[in-house]
Amino acid sequence: MNDFVLPSETNWFQRYQHMDSSTLRLFCFTYAGGSARVFQGWEKYLPDNIDLFALQAPGRDERIEEKPISCTYHLANIICQQMLPYLNCPFVFLGHSNGALVCFEVARQLRRLGLPIPRHFILSGSRAAQLPKPNRICDLPEPELVAELSQFDGTPQALLENQKFLKMILPLLRADFAIADDYLYHSEPPLDSSASLFWANEETEVSKSETLAWKKQFSGKVDYYEFKGRHLFINEQRAEYLKKCNSILQDTLKYQD
Repeated sequence: MNDFVLPSETNWFQRYQHMDSSTLRLFCFTYAGGSARVFQGWEKYLPDNIDLFALQAPGRDERIEEKPISCTYHLANIICQQMLPYLNCPFVFLGHSNGALVCFEVARQLRRLGLPIPRHFILSGSRAAQLPKPNRICDLPEPELVAELSQFDGTPQALLENQKFLKMILPLLRADFAIADDYLYHSEPPLDSSASLFWANEETEVSKSETLAWKKQFSGKVDYYEFKGRHLFINEQRAEYLKKCNSILQDTLKYQD
């Protein structure tokens, strides 16, 4: 079926909830500069029969010494390899911002390999993959990049004035921004999955219409939900976000074959 070697253990996923009796697995993919810790604690709000796995890509937290990956397709290929031991039950992908694009390409790579794909997607704070990104920021000179970061939701000014912090975080951010900046969309048939699209009403990074354009990528039912807040509403509106995710996951369980 494929040429991948099954890893017995992987540091690519933080497993915040993993039960032998699980009937559904949720894989979470974070935004640029984020880590698996964004999803830490979510397991308290999920039923016991739903696993919670969060991607921990190189360059962050306990993998801080590893070089971050800046190519979407290379990253997706490695993630597919690392996921192989965990495709033994139905699963859902959740991606916010950059994470939405990454999990979309992971799913398409799984399909190319003849492997199972997600039953459902939860995509938030992200423009559809087929739409061009309006501005390139990954290779801006440092002063211009820092100026861009100061406009982003959730970036404290005090940190942007801390040279030690910038030296540590800018290589990761450049790599993460390149995921979207250098992404080249290739047309393929829609994924045979359903999806839920999340958007926030004070969002400035992505428009509502850019979010809704994801509908073209799925042959199943696609629902849309609007939240209060800005780009990082996944954190700002955590309780409401988790409540909606929980409802969606329960419905996914209900309608499993």
